[in-house]
Amino acid sequence: MTRADDVERDQRNKPPGPIVLAMTVLPIAVLLCIQYDWQPARYGNLTGADAFLYGVPALLVLALTGLIWAIRSLYVVGEDRRWSWWIVAAPSVVVAAVAVGMIWPPPTFDEARPEFERIARQVLAEPDTRLADIEIDGFEISYVRKIAADEVQFTDADGFGASSGWVYAPNRTPNGSDSREFSSTHLGGPWYEFTYTW
Repeated sequence: MTRADDVERDQRNKPPGPIVLAMTVLPIAVLLCIQYDWQPARYGNLTGADAFLYGVPALLVLALTGLIWAIRSLYVVGEDRRWSWWIVAAPSVVVAAVAVGMIWPPPTFDEARPEFERIARQVLAEPDTRLADIEIDGFEISYVRKIAADEVQFTDADGFGASSGWVYAPNRTPNGSDSREFSSTHLGGPWYEFTYTW
């Protein structure tokens, strides 16, 4: 190998490497943790504010990494006219994360409804029962309380700027104590989804 070959090799553009891969894996891991509610929160339950606090920086890092990946890949492929397996590493992580999110979506309320209903009946049957900071089939609930003789409210711990959750009300439509900021959507049977805006 001649000195000219060494100089030519030194002048070639560098493909996206392990640093770009690490900068892709880290925000993807954070976003998956937010999606599945896996990361620890400041006060026990993950809230919408926590998800925002972690998610926005993760998205910004991922966008910046994508830009760096695109520039480096274009220089290697377009200018140097060569190929590197590092070019497919970061996109493979993104595609794998999207596939995981599509194949195993987070639990839905309909899937958790039987456990919600069991707890609602338990709260209605026992006087002065109030549960706090519990998890029901993947849903973080900040509190469960009886708000009428036949109505139980489950407040979602993920609320951000509003209080939201589900109401078990078999005999009537919940009205949120006559609040104008209260709205509810019937989900079928005795269940309603509510939002209370401050």
